[in-house]
Amino acid sequence: MKSCAVTLLLGLSALWMVMTGPVLAGTILLGAMAVNASLFVLLYVTRSQWRATMAGRGLVYTVTMVALLGWNCVTFRIFGEYPGRLWIGIVLFYAFNLAIIGMVVALVKVQNQERK
Repeated sequence: MKSCAVTLLLGLSALWMVMTGPVLAGTILLGAMAVNASLFVLLYVTRSQWRATMAGRGLVYTVTMVALLGWNCVTFRIFGEYPGRLWIGIVLFYAFNLAIIGMVVALVKVQNQERK
């Protein structure tokens, strides 16, 4: 039953994207990504002890960067060019890379501890 519902949802989503065109569909999907990532961060930060582990901190930093990158893209697609947009993008991608590096370091540390 669940797989049928997921298949139907995916089919309807694909049909909707073909009907609306790639630009509008992309903008809406970027907006959904930004909203979902922001909601995850809000819930995780307020309801979990995310600071307790490196993995928790890394997850918050990484998903926060996904949300910020999504909002940056949506803002540009809806409102067009704005002053400093390219520099803001560079800073966001730099911070995103730092968040990913932090996740890699946390992963290697946990894997090394499990091997002992």
